[in-house]
Amino acid sequence: MASLSSLGSNTTVKVHVTHSHLQLQMPETRLDLNMTIRGVKDKLCMRTGTAAAYMTLLLKDDSGAVITMSDDTKMLGYYGVRDNMTITVVDNDPHSLARGGGLEDLSQVEKYEISDSAYDTRDDTFRKFKAKLQVANPSMFPVRPETDPEYQLEAATQIAIGNRCEVQPGGRRGEVKFVGKIESMGPGYWVGVQLDEPTGKSDGSFKGERIFECAPKYGAFVRPEKVVVGDFPADDLDLDLHDDEL
Repeated sequence: MASLSSLGSNTTVKVHVTHSHLQLQMPETRLDLNMTIRGVKDKLCMRTGTAAAYMTLLLKDDSGAVITMSDDTKMLGYYGVRDNMTITVVDNDPHSLARGGGLEDLSQVEKYEISDSAYDTRDDTFRKFKAKLQVANPSMFPVRPETDPEYQLEAATQIAIGNRCEVQPGGRRGEVKFVGKIESMGPGYWVGVQLDEPTGKSDGSFKGERIFECAPKYGAFVRPEKVVVGDFPADDLDLDLHDDEL
């Protein structure tokens, strides 16, 4: 074993610390070579949660050799510890909380749960606080209409499959092929239009779901408010593709 006199005046080393049960690693942990092994254990206990009494320290040197620093009364320098060596904390506690990821795996933590009915009986909740604010100032928490499952229902009832139409903006003409809900597009009502010219983004399908049949780029899915039905005969207008459609 090394003597402290051979180590010079600097008695501080930087070592890597690992733990037998934890993924946690503590690189460049500073330790004083004059500390006893028991003192090292006490210091590492504060960082790892393993009690010193249940701790075994293993030292891995540059060659990969591993020795057990078993004598609590010896100084750290006695075992020839140098910079960049690795000390592994072996947790021997049979009831260790760290075993099996107990200190790192949050899925093992029992979480407090309360039913909606029980939550509603309490007065000190954010739900009650928010409700009071909404009464006082309805614009404080506006509800996005797109989250309403019946969004655009009224406009959708004015559109029927087979109607000739124009899609706004831009006045692209076509024929209505679908009116209804498409779950994968989001809440509310949608209109599927077969365009007269290839200015769309679809072939009548969306995310693999076939809604209606048409050639590629002749299909468009838009909200009912974007569709005007009427006497719109087919024409040859060269219209641009717009970004407000699916």
